[in-house]
Amino acid sequence: MSKNEKGEENKDRNSGRCPETRELVKTEEKEEVEEIEEESVSVAQCIPSSSETQQSDMDGWPFGKAKDTNDGITSQKIVRIDIDPNAENYNMYHKRRGVALIFNNISFTNRMTVRQGSEKDCNDLTKSLKNLDFEVRIYKDPTLKTISTILQETAAEDHTDADCLIVTVMSHGESTLLHSADSLYSADMLWTPFTADQCPTLAGKPKLFFIQACRGNQLDHGVTVLQGGDVTDSRTDFYTIPVFSDIMVAYSTLSGTYPLTNIHLREVSLT
Repeated sequence: MSKNEKGEENKDRNSGRCPETRELVKTEEKEEVEEIEEESVSVAQCIPSSSETQQSDMDGWPFGKAKDTNDGITSQKIVRIDIDPNAENYNMYHKRRGVALIFNNISFTNRMTVRQGSEKDCNDLTKSLKNLDFEVRIYKDPTLKTISTILQETAAEDHTDADCLIVTVMSHGESTLLHSADSLYSADMLWTPFTADQCPTLAGKPKLFFIQACRGNQLDHGVTVLQGGDVTDSRTDFYTIPVFSDIMVAYSTLSGTYPLTNIHLREVSLT
């Protein structure tokens, strides 16, 4: 709008008004201009300081709602990934397969029962993982401090040339809790160090967590099934399967967090 057009507009607005009203309108217009000038800030003023960014990052994980900035936008860390966001498969052609941690708790300091057979399970799992080219690291009867230290040290490593990560726990458990050799700890302690913001070299890569532990006191007695003819047939084979066999339980998000939509699912191929 030209200066002349502005003058015509003000003239139209003030026409037919008494002098006091004209003066009041001028004052209001002046105040509006001052407010606009006060609200205008430079781009540099909009960039948060490093301390502000660190504080925002701390408030986002593990299960609380991320801290909001004044404009409602969550402060996020930027990480680099080497996969097309529209790809249907993960990139499993890096230089190495990756690290596989096994925490095998057999004996405990609090008089809990010894986990018979866990040594064989650990050996079998180790053999399978090595056949898939994983770098297997086994920790027998680790304490809570050892588990925490190993997780943090592994997350601090450079996994840029790795396909993925596996963490396995064999122990006693209670619902969402697991037993170390000397204490109880929350299962989410296993994956917290490997989130994309904490371990950026694993961002966009599969991170697999397997837990072999009880989650309650109820025993699955199973159900007897037969294969072949009828019950009277001598050639019929009977065997027992768990009641909850052939069931996969999956969640779209972690407890306490909102699920994201329009996320592309990718397949993992280890062979």
